[in-house]
Amino acid sequence: MTEFGDKSMGALVWVPHAVEVWKKAQIIQKLSETQVEVRFVSDGVEYDPEDGKIMTYDVREIAKLAGEVSSNAMPICNTFDKLGVEDMCTLNHLHEPAVLKTLQLRHAQFVPYTYTGQICIAVNPYKWLDLYSKDLYFDYLNLPRNDLAPHPFALSSSAYIDMNKLGIEQSILVSGESGAGKTETVKIMMNHLASISGGGTHGSLVIDQVLKSNPLLEAFGN
Repeated sequence: MTEFGDKSMGALVWVPHAVEVWKKAQIIQKLSETQVEVRFVSDGVEYDPEDGKIMTYDVREIAKLAGEVSSNAMPICNTFDKLGVEDMCTLNHLHEPAVLKTLQLRHAQFVPYTYTGQICIAVNPYKWLDLYSKDLYFDYLNLPRNDLAPHPFALSSSAYIDMNKLGIEQSILVSGESGAGKTETVKIMMNHLASISGGGTHGSLVIDQVLKSNPLLEAFGN
């Protein structure tokens, strides 16, 4: 975040936008203790008809929408490469606009998974991607998590390792809106668990039974 004041002039920040939700802008003038004048800045290679447009915003409203701790703070822009970051906890400035921008960049490159600490966020690409080959099953079980791209296999491997090491039952929570890809994600992780545990045919049968029970369970509420 950047505290709103004379020293923040020229800083690149995110401001609310009716279409893009958040838009990159540059602070050009402090109008009062709570009002700021900004100039929209193009955030891509495509033509932006609003590039250079000047707008006035209430700093308090921006801080509230972005989830900033201080009511006098504005969400400052991070510097991103083409794929954003693999773990959003590594962002220098973590707020709602930074989260959405990271997921947007990765989704555009057909990279559906992003970590936030121990959480794996999935954005449904609505197409099958070649990210689930059996060659990867034991990579996520044996290699350090940071050496591999974000993936549900990392979560199922962690649960399997902890269950064997600690002897305690493990749970993986998969949540999301309807159509987000929860059922497919559960199937991906269960197939992975069946393979790395040596479940064989019996493991596949259990997976099939669990997945077929989903419609019944969802009838009681998703």
